[in-house]
Amino acid sequence: MPKNTIKILKKLNALGFSEANFSIIHHMPNVTMHQNSSYCETVKSFRAGNNENICLRLSYILTALDNNLKQYRAFYLFYQTMSQILSDQSISIHTEQTNLLRKNPLIY
Repeated sequence: MPKNTIKILKKLNALGFSEANFSIIHHMPNVTMHQNSSYCETVKSFRAGNNENICLRLSYILTALDNNLKQYRAFYLFYQTMSQILSDQSISIHTEQTNLLRKNPLIY
């Protein structure tokens, strides 16, 4: 589990997880992510308790962030697609209106 903690911390750090975020879930107030990773490199396993709980909390946070990013990406792709469709339709509608106006200038 210590090696897993290191991997999770690296991923969270890449996603913008800060020292302030880490201090909220760690049982000791002034331990940094780097210090925690260094500790994890020196042990083969955790006894049941605080360090095991930190790893579980970190994995829950990573899972939540991962799920939110997937949802955000899906929404963003949907938004881009809809924007393109609407833009294409507005060009199409504008073209039809322009053609109609050219044929019948008194309609508008």
